[in-house]
Amino acid sequence: MGERPAQLREQAAAMVRHVGSEVLHAPAQRAAVRAALGHTPGEPRTFGAYREIGAFLPEKPRFAEERAFLAVAAMMCAQPASNRQQDITAARGSDAEPGEDDGEADTEAAASLGASCATAVRDKRIAEKTVESRLHLLCRVDADGAHRQLPRLVHHLRGVGVPIDWAALIDDLARWDHSRQRIAARWMRDFYRDKNQTRKPDENTPEDPS
Repeated sequence: MGERPAQLREQAAAMVRHVGSEVLHAPAQRAAVRAALGHTPGEPRTFGAYREIGAFLPEKPRFAEERAFLAVAAMMCAQPASNRQQDITAARGSDAEPGEDDGEADTEAAASLGASCATAVRDKRIAEKTVESRLHLLCRVDADGAHRQLPRLVHHLRGVGVPIDWAALIDDLARWDHSRQRIAARWMRDFYRDKNQTRKPDENTPEDPS
């Protein structure tokens, strides 16, 4: 029971590293993956994306898992050009030995989408009312609704430079159908807990949540 989720997270992290290090800086590859945005597995617009993500999918993936990998890879490739470098830098840093810190973008990555939304509010990058209403709406919908609404929220967050833990987002999307309430509760807890927290001026490295 616990083996598949752990393996899924590992494969998700590996795909995120691949997209960051090999796809985001390559226009043709990036366009092929971006074309999958808003489409479901097996639709013609997704075919090019499989060239990049196919090797990282679980063996005999469930539909929700495959859809999550496609969606997140496409969102990574659709983000504003000025923010792609953040993920490229993070991917390079992830090749270092575990525990090594290689770049602010990697260390700032949020643990959940709720925490990313909190960062946007706390740093005054997006109005709290805007983020809160979008997050509330997203947490109410089913998987189809989440896949429709999520790209807009992610694009908004990345447009102002808010980091997103892409691998965690894959994991959440893959389990949305049967664990939506649990995931939504975690996103809400993270948002309301973190949005008013202040960072000390001399604090360069966030505390280890473990």
